[in-house]
Amino acid sequence: MARPFPSRPFVLLDDGRAEGARAARLYSDPTEVIVARRIGDVERALSRMDEVVREGLHLAGVVAYEAGLALEPRLAGRVAARTGAGGPLLWFGAFAGYEEIAPGAVPGWLADRAEGEASLGPLDPTLSIADYLEGYAAVRGKPPLVGPKRSKRFVRLNDP
Repeated sequence: MARPFPSRPFVLLDDGRAEGARAARLYSDPTEVIVARRIGDVERALSRMDEVVREGLHLAGVVAYEAGLALEPRLAGRVAARTGAGGPLLWFGAFAGYEEIAPGAVPGWLADRAEGEASLGPLDPTLSIADYLEGYAAVRGKPPLVGPKRSKRFVRLNDP
């Protein structure tokens, strides 16, 4: 019988190396969740994160690439099309501490709590080379010397 996942949001950071890995960190039971869903929310969320750290709490979460649009005035014209459509721009939990999980034990920890099957993949490009070069030139005023081979920014999760 599967053990339950934590009932509240959690963040699991796993080194994942086959050799020389450090213990994974499991952050669970957040005292607060800080979320920015729109560009206009990013600065406020970052300020709150600073306050939380000064209070002695740990932060663990994720920042979407598009959150950077809030930090660079030259990108303001691109904001409307990129406002968290694929999820929050910033999501962080504030945690009193963390639990360590021994290197190599994470797959077992996850399997013990799994219900059904999940898979990861494939990586789908979300930005063409032409769009990348156009955006780069709009910000920098000239095309880059070397462009990306392919942008694979998002992973699609298939979770029943």
